[in-house]
Amino acid sequence: MHYRLRLECFEKARDAYRQHMMGVAAFYSQQGHVHTQKMKAANEAAGQKILQHRNPHLSQARCVDLHGLHVAEAVHTLEQLLTDRERALRYQPDKRRRHLLVMTGKGNHSHGGVARIRLAVFDYLKKNNYR
Repeated sequence: MHYRLRLECFEKARDAYRQHMMGVAAFYSQQGHVHTQKMKAANEAAGQKILQHRNPHLSQARCVDLHGLHVAEAVHTLEQLLTDRERALRYQPDKRRRHLLVMTGKGNHSHGGVARIRLAVFDYLKKNNYR
């Protein structure tokens, strides 16, 4: 809904700008940005619900399922999880918690059938010297 409203506002802003109605254009542009923020918040909330549904005991898990998340959400989740896990291992070493299975999916539901989360996860792990 916010995506659609955002597009409508930006179209109205563009039309008003072309008609030299700068005040109206600024208003609709600002409204478009409000809907952008609301859209991002709704996506983040949905991502958190998906993550909690697929990983009910995430902090204790040896496996994390990132299916259904956007690429940025998946990488952010992995980053937080690894940071928390490293912190916990510093204070309480446990060899069983040194490994983490990350499920990313095959990309069957991605645009073009490309596993975008998988590539982003590999890239993140490589850049941060994880094996």
